[in-house]
Amino acid sequence: MSSLLCARSPSPSQPRVTHPPTWAHTVCSYLNGNQLSSIASNAFSRLTNLNTLYLGSNQLATFLLNTTAVSLVFAPLASTLQTLYISNNRIETIASNTFSVLTALMYLGLFSNRITSIASNAFSALTALTFLQINNNNITSIASNA
Repeated sequence: MSSLLCARSPSPSQPRVTHPPTWAHTVCSYLNGNQLSSIASNAFSRLTNLNTLYLGSNQLATFLLNTTAVSLVFAPLASTLQTLYISNNRIETIASNTFSVLTALMYLGLFSNRITSIASNAFSALTALTFLQINNNNITSIASNA
């Protein structure tokens, strides 16, 4: 099992990124606590065995608004990603079909964002989803078939 760690280092003498011996063997990636505001469409293309992804405590805001872009970003992880944390970001809206490509997703953490609305079909394609954490937001609207 390999992990990719890219978080704020407690000391300048410690490396910020630890690379696994082979990208294909990486099963967990910690990208929390950085300043990410966007994610390139091929960012996870070499992480085909990734089952856990931490994107918490970044600056992600509009990332989830473009469902086509989100689908491209997560497409390589469609059958393997089971846990996704996108907590403590600046997300305000969850659009329709945002996570539809992530068919193996079982846990989705969207807590402590700025979410005010969740559109119809936002989570409907996530048939394996067993835990959705959306507490500590400003939700005023959830579509009936979200």
